[in-house]
Amino acid sequence: MSSKQKIEKPILIDDALIVPTSNTDKQEDWNWVDGDQKPEHPANYYEATLSTWAGFPKLEEETTCDIVVIGGGLLGSSTALHLSESGVDTILLEKNRIGSAASGRNGGQLTPGLARWEAETMIENFDYDEACRLWRFTSIECFDLIREIVSKYDLSVDMRKGHLTAAIHPGHIGALVKGADARRHLGDDSVTMLGEYEIKEHINSEIYHGGALDSMGGQIHSLALVRGMIYGFVKNGGQVYEDSEVLEIEETPEGTRVRTESGSVLAKKGIVLAVHDSTFKLLSESDATIPFYTYVAVTNPVAGGTETLLPTDMAVYDTQFQIDYYRPVKKQRILFGGQGTGTRWNEEKTIAYLTSRLETVFPERKDLKFEFAWSGTTDLTLNGATDCRKIEKQVPIYAVNGWSGHGVAQTVRIGKSIRDDILKNNDDFAMLTAIEHRSILLGRQLSPVAIPLAKSLLGLQGMITPGKMISF
Repeated sequence: MSSKQKIEKPILIDDALIVPTSNTDKQEDWNWVDGDQKPEHPANYYEATLSTWAGFPKLEEETTCDIVVIGGGLLGSSTALHLSESGVDTILLEKNRIGSAASGRNGGQLTPGLARWEAETMIENFDYDEACRLWRFTSIECFDLIREIVSKYDLSVDMRKGHLTAAIHPGHIGALVKGADARRHLGDDSVTMLGEYEIKEHINSEIYHGGALDSMGGQIHSLALVRGMIYGFVKNGGQVYEDSEVLEIEETPEGTRVRTESGSVLAKKGIVLAVHDSTFKLLSESDATIPFYTYVAVTNPVAGGTETLLPTDMAVYDTQFQIDYYRPVKKQRILFGGQGTGTRWNEEKTIAYLTSRLETVFPERKDLKFEFAWSGTTDLTLNGATDCRKIEKQVPIYAVNGWSGHGVAQTVRIGKSIRDDILKNNDDFAMLTAIEHRSILLGRQLSPVAIPLAKSLLGLQGMITPGKMISF
């Protein structure tokens, strides 16, 4: 094995935001990047506000370890960090750069639940005790774990408490009340319902009819969290290799070998596939998700400060069919995201859509423009829950995908549960694998057609019954 690696702790830098041009009114000047690009300039807002990332070498040797973690996002970095804390010999392989995919380009919202499974769904699918356990796992345990990691490694991640769900139709209030009631039934009283006037104390917009304030949720600089966990992993003796895409997982007489273009690692005790939408490339059993694309942008500095739009500094998502989500970020900017498409939009269409949504929420603020825009790739399952699997082969293979764009905090918690399963500390990961998933025949090939069709049907249903909350 190579000599011990070193890495500097990631630091948030207030004055490092790089604006592509001074004239952001022209479409060709947008800083558009998607998940497949490897630009020399900062790929998105998150990268532009972090200290320089020195990076790691490419794997160019034949080596051996106990556990190989494939993927350097939230799941991979959390799993590797927790394994290293327990003294497990671990190597992490990332095909591009740490946090360069969905984990480092999401909305940064911290909300409870397991993807699109919230408290009501857990009650419907588990007995009371197990529903309580699963809800606690996907809520308070997640946020407590992130705070523990941040404190232990002295990380700067711009973590803030408080999250709002804003109702765009008065009929949606009933669904929000029912969701809050389900959470109380499971022992969680962190939701406060807000009326039409109360929500204006948090969001300076006229389009909402009330909402729910979740004191448990919040927001975070997701890329800083990813890099911070990698910092901890390396500090604990872990090995990281970037630009090392795994091409094959091969069972050999010597053990299970993970091969890259220019090297390989023999895994003695297990493999963790933390590559989400790309799981199918390495695991034939991965057939229960459909990929789709999401879009995020960050505005210019808000005149008068972000408190003129979001007085209490809280993250927001709404209840429209195709949800808007937004939050205040550093240097008095607003991060704004939305949509989920079967094929990736170009920059012109993305900016046009997000601008129209921003103007819908804050119609009086014509001065707001987007300075950064980017896309990301995620995937969804038929039942809405994250797909967690443990494949018993020569060495066990763990895989997690199907996040539907939700789950920054839960991904971190699941990383710890994988470590615990490997060490036989508890059966938390077995609880997750007990959720049944159905295969999606040709789902990957049909997603460009299936997603628009499903959205059209659900959108039509929303038009017929506008008071029924249907979010995608």
